[in-house]
Amino acid sequence: MPKKNIIINILKILLYCSLGFIFNQIGQFSFPSLKVYPNFFFSLIWVFAYINNGIWSLVLGLLAGFFHDWLFSPIIGVGIFIGMLTSIICSNFLQSIWQHRSAFLFVQAFIALLVTKFLESIFHFISSVLQYEIALKFNYIGQNFLRDLPLTIAFNMLAAGLWFLILRFVIPFEKSKPDTDFDSFYDDTQEVL
Repeated sequence: MPKKNIIINILKILLYCSLGFIFNQIGQFSFPSLKVYPNFFFSLIWVFAYINNGIWSLVLGLLAGFFHDWLFSPIIGVGIFIGMLTSIICSNFLQSIWQHRSAFLFVQAFIALLVTKFLESIFHFISSVLQYEIALKFNYIGQNFLRDLPLTIAFNMLAAGLWFLILRFVIPFEKSKPDTDFDSFYDDTQEVL
């Protein structure tokens, strides 16, 4: 991939993260009384990684996770870890079956949302234990995970739909061209199989 395309892709990733910040702020300022808000950073990671696998998904997961931590998390590193992990999951999980079909995007985003919410519950529990020295009650993780789960699912699926429209139609990401030698080898093996 030429250097110009690499720079353009990095600028697009930064633009996506900036849009995630803007969307988060608009949601919080427009509806200040809501208990649950969509997480536009994590939903960006899920949709981007589903559409674009590879190293760019990992880069976006790292940057969006960093921005999430910097803006919203009391602990730096949790969002980065969750962002990178869910970017790997979304770019590789069941792709041989789903093959990046748009209909399965929301199924995979739902699975990534459950993984993200569970990991956030664990890290919130660990943070509370270390910070406030509360007693170890593991049912706290389950309560935190289940709290407002239907609203969290609904809002984040709407955010995933918005990101899908942006990433597919408004500001698409430049994909690198696959190697033609590899494609011809793949076609030859398909004929044999």
